[in-house]
Amino acid sequence: MTPRPSTEVRHGHEDRTRQHPGHRRRQGQGVLRRTGRLQRRLRPEGKRGHAVRGVQMVVADADAARAQLVAAGVEASEVDEQDWGRFVYFADPDGNTWSLQQLPPPA
Repeated sequence: MTPRPSTEVRHGHEDRTRQHPGHRRRQGQGVLRRTGRLQRRLRPEGKRGHAVRGVQMVVADADAARAQLVAAGVEASEVDEQDWGRFVYFADPDGNTWSLQQLPPPA
């Protein structure tokens, strides 16, 4: 699969795809695609053997999400404050890494 530039993601998907300041990419990095609340990073061809073992999800409240994880016995990072959002990181039993992002308020 060869990712298309994000400016070409069209044909009825405008309501499900958007650019956000936290979703920066450089030429050749692939695209960030949003499907509901789950976001997947697609890699360009030629990157075989370099699997993405992580999932990023957008949550309404990073503090509440972290508290829920910790209450369930999950080892989760402290909330990581960035200009482009607030993040919580953890790994599942299979070794997949998860990133929960609380988007910054609209400007």
